[in-house]
Amino acid sequence: MKNENIRLFAGFDGGGSKTACALADESGRVLGQGEGGPSNYLYCGRETALASMQRALAGAFESAGLAPRTLEGAYVASAAIRTYDGERHKPFFAGCVDAHRLFCEGDIYPIWYAGAREKPAVVSIVGTGAITYLFRGDAYVRVGGWGPLLGDEGSGYDIGLGAIKRALWMYDGRAEMEERFVEAVLEHFEVSDPRQLIGAVKTDDARKRIAALARAVCELSAQGSRAANELLDSAAGETVNAIRAALRRDGQSDRLPLILSGGLVSPGALMTQRIARLIEREDRIARVTPIDIKPSFISAALALKKAGLDEAAEALMEREGKRS
Repeated sequence: MKNENIRLFAGFDGGGSKTACALADESGRVLGQGEGGPSNYLYCGRETALASMQRALAGAFESAGLAPRTLEGAYVASAAIRTYDGERHKPFFAGCVDAHRLFCEGDIYPIWYAGAREKPAVVSIVGTGAITYLFRGDAYVRVGGWGPLLGDEGSGYDIGLGAIKRALWMYDGRAEMEERFVEAVLEHFEVSDPRQLIGAVKTDDARKRIAALARAVCELSAQGSRAANELLDSAAGETVNAIRAALRRDGQSDRLPLILSGGLVSPGALMTQRIARLIEREDRIARVTPIDIKPSFISAALALKKAGLDEAAEALMEREGKRS
């Protein structure tokens, strides 16, 4: 049995599709990980978010071989929180996590910390949703992040929804038929007829399922699908448009790193490559840095940092970054 007296710290990454939790000790070693459903309670509701947070934490304790207990510190990075507005959301998340010290912040901030250690930078998240920030200390510019009904251009949801529409157009004869493309969309939703897609996207987890279709689009793109390539090109273009808008609104002339994070922009991913090619034409971007450490691990490091354990936080970042 592991030492029951060690101080424990947890980091959470809570989004519209899933919630991840990393459990670390005071030396910066990650002991366990857990996962739950969506915890952006502005979309999924408080009851679902609470269950997702608790499931993720319970899973982290279980994988660490430890019985659940009060945490020394916890850092919740959530898509429900606007940047620098974490205090307003503390009451809800305090009901989800039993911790002596609880810190809450938007899910962009940890990515900025991981990629630039709070130095000026552009940060784009391309996952279920999509949003871009340009940070300068306490000041920032935000572009996008309007959600699935009003925006999220370039996101996994946007790509997935576009793929469904393209498959229906092919079925109607409004677009050039690619049988494999239509088959992939139907297989993803486990239906046999395009007309069944109407009901397939009316489930409670529709946003998550539609966003997950983006991975199949990436696979189709790698196989040479014209429709898939067009969807990814469009998504990359939307991401770069958001980055350029942030730079224009910033109004400065210095060169900044571009930090990418999210399920679609891991190192070497097709979307990462497309964004990097397009942004080469932008003089103000010094380099493109895809984050290769799990956001929940970054949050765990921030929980340690907030407790004054800076060396442990850096040790965690360095160790887990190399493993990713």
